[in-house]
Amino acid sequence: MSPGGNLIPLDMTSTTLRLLFLAVPGAFFVVTGLCLIVNKKARLAATWLGLMILVLVIVVYVPIVIAKPSSIGNGLNYLVDTLLLSGSALALAGAQRGELMTRAA
Repeated sequence: MSPGGNLIPLDMTSTTLRLLFLAVPGAFFVVTGLCLIVNKKARLAATWLGLMILVLVIVVYVPIVIAKPSSIGNGLNYLVDTLLLSGSALALAGAQRGELMTRAA
């Protein structure tokens, strides 16, 4: 097990599902990470990053925790760690300066 844990469990059997759950979020993370590094649309990128991680939590880890609620190391630990990552990205989005939206009267 890696020190940071895995965002996606590796016990998925279908190759198509594995590709879907690894390639799509991976590409999404690369694009949002590049936006954050070059500071272009950083607030929007951090918001989408946090929301994407939250969707992954809901789709992947909540069913694992529901299926085996007593498995702290396999389900609950990953759920809480990944929720923390999502919250951190959303907090970063809130801390970024965005354009002020003013309404013309």
